[in-house]
Amino acid sequence: MTAQAACWAQLLLLLLCRLPALGQTPTNVDIYLDQAVSCLHSVPGPAQAFTLQSPGVMEYLETALISGWTSAGKSVFRADSAVTRPLPHLAYRTETATVAYAPARRKRLARTVSLTLLFSWTTEDGRILRSERCNRSSEDTILRREVADLETPSYPETTGTLPPSGWTRRYLEPAALGAATVLMVFLFFNLRSSRAPAGG
Repeated sequence: MTAQAACWAQLLLLLLCRLPALGQTPTNVDIYLDQAVSCLHSVPGPAQAFTLQSPGVMEYLETALISGWTSAGKSVFRADSAVTRPLPHLAYRTETATVAYAPARRKRLARTVSLTLLFSWTTEDGRILRSERCNRSSEDTILRREVADLETPSYPETTGTLPPSGWTRRYLEPAALGAATVLMVFLFFNLRSSRAPAGG
């Protein structure tokens, strides 16, 4: 098996291990983790040791990435570690991380989780081999009542704005629109009648 094939096999195994239990909806954190692994796990390629510089936010991404690399037999050192020899270097940062909800069929929402990472891979002597932007977006449909269990309030990037409920769209919004229309008509005729004597 070639080094590239082995790397892809390790990535597939890691993703399979991260799949939620049958019938369980993945949390927004779970989706971000899979997206980050998909973006970065294969970047080091055959390198058996390298240094890592992460953004210091969304720390759970770094934890999952390091776990995947070490499980594949690689040694990962932080960029500020006192390593005794020059090593390849991977640096990444989060550009965007968003969760969006849109109305779907009754009592359900369309969920979109999007992650954009910027990363660079340099050799031991500082030559930049890769400098790229990785975009990942996952879409699915969830139950509205699941949202609280799928978000992690301590991580703002895992939360999104909920659209109005079906009841609000079906009854409250039309009622408010109707009331506003009646008020405008009333004010129009009231103003017109109040001006009529002066015009006469």
